[in-house]
Amino acid sequence: MLPRNVNVMDSQGLIIGTGETERLYTRHEGAQLVLANNRAVEIDIAAASALRGVQEGVNLPLRLDGQVIGVIGVSGAPDEVRTFAEMVRMTAEMLVAQRNDQQPRIWLQKRTEDVLTAILLSGEFSQRAIVEAQRLGLKPDLRRTAVLLEMANPEDLELAAQWARHQAADAWCIPWHASGLVWCPSRTVPLDFRERVARAGIPLTRVAIGTSNTETGALHSEVEQLSDLMAYAQAKMPDAQWLDLAAHRIPVAVWRYRSEHGFQQLAEPYIALQQEDSNGQLRRTLKCWFEHGGDGQACVEALNIHRNSLRYRLERIADITGIDMASPKGTTELYLAMILAVE
Repeated sequence: MLPRNVNVMDSQGLIIGTGETERLYTRHEGAQLVLANNRAVEIDIAAASALRGVQEGVNLPLRLDGQVIGVIGVSGAPDEVRTFAEMVRMTAEMLVAQRNDQQPRIWLQKRTEDVLTAILLSGEFSQRAIVEAQRLGLKPDLRRTAVLLEMANPEDLELAAQWARHQAADAWCIPWHASGLVWCPSRTVPLDFRERVARAGIPLTRVAIGTSNTETGALHSEVEQLSDLMAYAQAKMPDAQWLDLAAHRIPVAVWRYRSEHGFQQLAEPYIALQQEDSNGQLRRTLKCWFEHGGDGQACVEALNIHRNSLRYRLERIADITGIDMASPKGTTELYLAMILAVE
């Protein structure tokens, strides 16, 4: 609570802020005198009676960069409020200057985000966007690695963005959906990135890393593929936190088309397996078989079963799906079926 009423007038002498609401948006003749003469105007009780809508007090010019932009007025006997009025004016000028300094930074941040969104998310890779990126100092000539960072809590997004921007020189970082970021460090992801995340306590639920050293023109496609990888992982690998696009090229290539009729037909052999495999044993075996590239010894060790048990299960899978698992065509079809079928 201020000890005196303070009025704030704009460059036309209109009251735009006051503790006396009935005077809001009325003309202040004392302020108009300040603006006309570019100097402080003190009004005693006698002078106030001769002016319309004016009380005794001290009215001081409010300046920014040497220019008068408004007036600060403090009501009261001039001898009593002069020092207080000067303090209020100084504080107001400091706040206005601070706000004015922030505007270019706010504009630059918004423009940077708009340009990167056009390049990375909208796919508007044009010479105009590149020229603008160069003008903003974003170095679009550098090759980068696209990375998607996903958080469980949207409130953590800004904290994670600030942290990510400092993890690599010249990195790009913009929001991706409500709880994710697109982060593009130059060249490659730092080798100790996982350790950095752990040390910083950044609450990431899932990270998808694209191809290293990607040209700027191909980053939009990388981000789209990483988005598909995130969706695939959520459905098929919910416990996987770190995802490498290079290791999941085939699932990513077909995942977004899974609802189309032709791809639904491809899923039918695995759907048949689902219906016959009530305890999931055969599906776990098939997944292990693909993960180990058809290496029987590695598969039996991973499943902790006898080789004959593995042979029996694979024969059962072939009988149920009607697919010859000894042929490249058959294993490809069954692998796609496993990817496309809804668990």
